[in-house]
Amino acid sequence: MIFSKIKNITLFEGKVGLKIKFWKNLTKLEIYFLNKIHFDILGVKCFSYIIPEVEENECKINQEKKALIEKSCRIFLKKNDNIKIYKGNPKLNYDSFTKTGKRIGRFDLALDFLNKNLILDEEYPDKIFGKYIDKKLVGYGCIQDPTIFFEIGDKIYNKNFVITRKDLTSKEYYEIKNEVINESKINYFFIDEKKIQDSLNELLPKRKGENVIKNLNESKISALNYAKKFEKGENFN
Repeated sequence: MIFSKIKNITLFEGKVGLKIKFWKNLTKLEIYFLNKIHFDILGVKCFSYIIPEVEENECKINQEKKALIEKSCRIFLKKNDNIKIYKGNPKLNYDSFTKTGKRIGRFDLALDFLNKNLILDEEYPDKIFGKYIDKKLVGYGCIQDPTIFFEIGDKIYNKNFVITRKDLTSKEYYEIKNEVINESKINYFFIDEKKIQDSLNELLPKRKGENVIKNLNESKISALNYAKKFEKGENFN
């Protein structure tokens, strides 16, 4: 059977199903139990999803993957009894915690860390993570935004630094401008330059600073500065 060859890459314990559907027509439950998108043709996607095992109206967690995350990422998955589970609408009732018990996000944060080879920092486990490639530490990032990490060659993040057009190549600038236009759905010639300026400073945190990162310690400082942005605090020295 084709289903038996599709690997479950989620934290849900359960069987795999397969569907072909317009992506915009997916229900919230289909997105919640999404396993993997296998191909996309003109907006029609073939995707696999998990049919979860349910016990007392709660989805069962994949214990093997849970153990792997706790060993590899220093994130500990624990039940959150404060989450209300409605009858007939089972969910995975787990959150992500540091070793000392501080909550840092939902269960999907832990899975994201595993897939991206991220590990909570030992010194600041509730703020930043280390990024690894082939088991080698290459930079640091902020838990609130695990989509990026700061590495050698980036800038030491300074929330007060203002990125302007002169800091970018023409190609980089117009890529951001086109992104703003597409999101705003307005005419190219009527774009607000201030909106582009704000987007530059929001979308390019790795460029937001004067000093270039020369070592991993400065990468860590940059990640801590970026974390402070979410806490509305000051930069680290």
